[in-house]
Amino acid sequence: MNELDGLGNKISEAVTKLRGLLDEAEKTAWLKRHVLIQSVNDEQLASLAERIRPVRTIKGKHYFLKMDCLDLRSASLSYTKLPREKSPASLGWLFDITTFHHPRGYAGFFDPKYAETVAQIPALFRELDLVVGFEVDPDSEPALPIYFGYQIARTRLYTT
Repeated sequence: MNELDGLGNKISEAVTKLRGLLDEAEKTAWLKRHVLIQSVNDEQLASLAERIRPVRTIKGKHYFLKMDCLDLRSASLSYTKLPREKSPASLGWLFDITTFHHPRGYAGFFDPKYAETVAQIPALFRELDLVVGFEVDPDSEPALPIYFGYQIARTRLYTT
């Protein structure tokens, strides 16, 4: 049981650390050193798609986007007509992360992709199956700036 308590403490510490805010100078310095969107191979991507689904919130209700109609590398998560299904009532907020997205075409157009978003979910939370869904919020602050060649957004992670 001590090992489980220790793991729980580590998870709690990791969540606290991720929720902490850096001041603007620290953010800029960190971005210059670390911005790199990790890639995932097709096998990893298929495994992640079975467990972690994109979420859309409409009028306060959460919906999972149907994954069978998405090309995981190229389909836009911002397309409003994507088929969806109601998520479980137990779906709850875990924490928010900042995600970086390659701009495509016009810089004012926000076009997040499943693969580039899910690759940025912290590995610890992917491995422990804590995250079951995510929602990219293009209206978060700052809204669609370009930092070092990337658009940034707040991505809300959900758990059950």
